[in-house]
Amino acid sequence: MSSATHRVAELVHDGVKLLDVAGPAEVFGEANLLGADYRISLVSTTGADVASSIGMRIAVTAAPSRSRTPTRS
Repeated sequence: MSSATHRVAELVHDGVKLLDVAGPAEVFGEANLLGADYRISLVSTTGADVASSIGMRIAVTAAPSRSRTPTRS
C-alpha cells in the first residue's frame, strides 16, 4: 500500500444515520490495519456538533474548508 497519508472528511448533518457515519469509518479503519494511512475527520457545514437520527450527539472536528483544493498524491 501507499505510504502517503490520506485525509478523509465525512460530512455529517443533523438527522444523519449512525450507520452512515460508522460504515465508511470502519472501511478506512480496516484499510489502515492492512497498511494504509487514512486520517478520518467528521465535519459539519457550520463546524458545530450534530445530532443523529436517534438524538445521539456526534462531535465534529470542524467545518469543511472552502479555500482548499483537493490534491492528488
